[in-house]
Amino acid sequence: MELRKLSVALVTLAIGISLFFAYQLRNLQFDYELERFFPLNDENTVFFKKFQNTFGNDSDYLLIGLRNQEGIFEKEFLKQADSLYLALKKIEQVDFILAPTRIREKIRNRYSSVPIERPWLHVADESRYAADSARIYQSEWANYLFAEDRQSIMLFVRHEDQLNQEGMRKLVDEVRLITAGFDFEEVHYAGKSFGQSTYVKLIRRETFLFVSVSVIIVILFLWISYRKLWGIWMPLSVVALSILWTMGIISMLGRPIDLISNIIPTLLLIIGIADVIHLLTHYLHARKQGTDKWSAIKASVRVVGKATLLTTMTTALGFLTLTTSGFISLIELGVFATIGLIIAFVLTYTFLPALIMLHSPFYRADRDFSGFWEKLLTPCFEWVMKNQRWIIGASLLVFGLGIWGSSKIRINNYILTDLSKDHPLQVDQRFFTKKFGGDRPLEIVVAVADSNQAMFSPVVLKELELVGRYLEEEYGATNLISPAVMIAQANQAYHFGQKTYSRIPDSSNLIQPLVKRLKREADLYEFSRLVSADERQARIRAHIPDWGSYVIEQKNEAFHQFLEQELPDRQLTYTITGTPHLIDLNNRYLAENVLKGLLIAMVVIALIFAVLFRSARLMFITLVPNVLPLVFIGGLMGWIGVDLKISTSIIFIIAFGIAVDDSIHFLSRFQREYQRRPLLDAVRTTYITTGKAIVVTTLILLGGFMSFCLSGFEGTFYVGLLVSITLLVALVADLTILPVLLAILLRKK
Repeated sequence: MELRKLSVALVTLAIGISLFFAYQLRNLQFDYELERFFPLNDENTVFFKKFQNTFGNDSDYLLIGLRNQEGIFEKEFLKQADSLYLALKKIEQVDFILAPTRIREKIRNRYSSVPIERPWLHVADESRYAADSARIYQSEWANYLFAEDRQSIMLFVRHEDQLNQEGMRKLVDEVRLITAGFDFEEVHYAGKSFGQSTYVKLIRRETFLFVSVSVIIVILFLWISYRKLWGIWMPLSVVALSILWTMGIISMLGRPIDLISNIIPTLLLIIGIADVIHLLTHYLHARKQGTDKWSAIKASVRVVGKATLLTTMTTALGFLTLTTSGFISLIELGVFATIGLIIAFVLTYTFLPALIMLHSPFYRADRDFSGFWEKLLTPCFEWVMKNQRWIIGASLLVFGLGIWGSSKIRINNYILTDLSKDHPLQVDQRFFTKKFGGDRPLEIVVAVADSNQAMFSPVVLKELELVGRYLEEEYGATNLISPAVMIAQANQAYHFGQKTYSRIPDSSNLIQPLVKRLKREADLYEFSRLVSADERQARIRAHIPDWGSYVIEQKNEAFHQFLEQELPDRQLTYTITGTPHLIDLNNRYLAENVLKGLLIAMVVIALIFAVLFRSARLMFITLVPNVLPLVFIGGLMGWIGVDLKISTSIIFIIAFGIAVDDSIHFLSRFQREYQRRPLLDAVRTTYITTGKAIVVTTLILLGGFMSFCLSGFEGTFYVGLLVSITLLVALVADLTILPVLLAILLRKK
């Protein structure tokens, strides 16, 4: 009776806590904030923060591309484009719009200090289109607002700084609604707000998709295993509460679910259910032998609890190594996954026994599969023992090929990371790359190195002009703007628009009036966003195609070599910065951090094994079949060309943390059997009994992780596919190389 009261109290407490965390879920946020992927406590991140304080954010803009197959110099098309400009200008969050139909050429006025403004494009007068076209395509606007193919134009829309997720969503929805009211042949969008809004929708959808598919798979396996309704709702209730509590904690702490952490619910579901199955299976076995409920529970906890505690510790340790990555997103994945695993373990050994005590007596399953498993695994064990040399040789071959393939892994990342090639955002990005030279911002901060020089001195401006020419001609930058470009264009306007004066004047006396004019008439280039208040710093701003971080890193290295070789006595310092650049740096640090995390996990787990098993041989035997799958999957990534980036870096940590669990269960059972049986007999008994458990749990894990293959994100797809392959290889290793190592290394003993 006392046990029943205690069980009621535990279940009531669990329900009360669950209601509390369910209430917390009302504040759960889904986000894709790019700053979460910046390297923490890094000098480049600190520099970028200062850059933002001086010049504003680098990505608070939208690009809207309009295409007209009949050509852009068509009156109805241009009138609609101008009407679009007027409609967009009314949006509350919009600060500034650069539109093809509204740009003006400012020319010096002979009779007044107020410049003459001449439109580049006379929308209402078709007779002037030919002349306008000739002027435009000889100016800086060609390939910027006007595509070279003369079929597309672009609107540059700058919005309020640092819009939150809700502000971005409203802005994107309003822009799409406005453009939908016009009859444009093609409309394309680019910019941070469009990207983040799309990613958030996908993250929210896929979080529920993964959980739903995994639940269906788990229900299927539970039904096959137990053939009773209690065999479904009891295990699922344990993992459901684990997920609910963990997500409630995340929401309560105000942390969002992003592209990385959206796999947490599914991870907890498929990892937690494996622990429940181990305990429940042993309990049912004890009940079939006639043991009463409480004695069966105690025996199950005593036998399975140690191994489950150890597997929880090792899996949690694998996730905790992500906290060494230096990236907020990975750190939070590591912390919250660990919290969830601990919660799942506690509920498995408190809430589940309480449910068992309160439920009506268990009945024997409809079918007994023990004979099936013995018939399946006995021939496998005999084959393994007969082919020990072949197994050792094949393992060494796989290890060698894996190391070779791993050396081919490339660290690479794109702005629209992981989206499929046919996704609308990818289609839009290809449009801007093809028509306007790209939509990825390139930001370079320049600072005057010599206190005797000034940003607008002739020697500094001509150096900037030379650097700008290199960036356009060699680096591949387009739409470049810098102090040198501003002065050259202001000089041309001062000389009545004559093209020959589009250059840097040779005298400071000629430059200073142009600077004053730019400050006074800064509506076009926004002087304060390009030059600091003390005029000691400025920015070179341009756009480039999203070639990927691997290619861009090579171009950055070539740029620095150019500075060293061509400008050894340069007047300025040059620092590449910006949101995409920091994310690229993130990926550069990634390989080192992943390797460091894995080594930490391996060393600590090895020490745990040494203490628990009190045997250096068993420690070695445990690590070998779990390192081999990691090397295999690294080689596979290298051979098939899967890039290493933040979304795929977690493959190794997750795979190692989970794969080692089967080895722990195998060796824990072997240790008990070896105390009362000869070596080969102990290995055989362990192989047949524990072999069944690790095959079943691996199949459940495979089913859960394969649900990630339904993702629209390439990185999440590969996490599901490659972790599944790793677990499959780990299962094969546990059923082949592990018993072989036990037989060989313990034979003399």
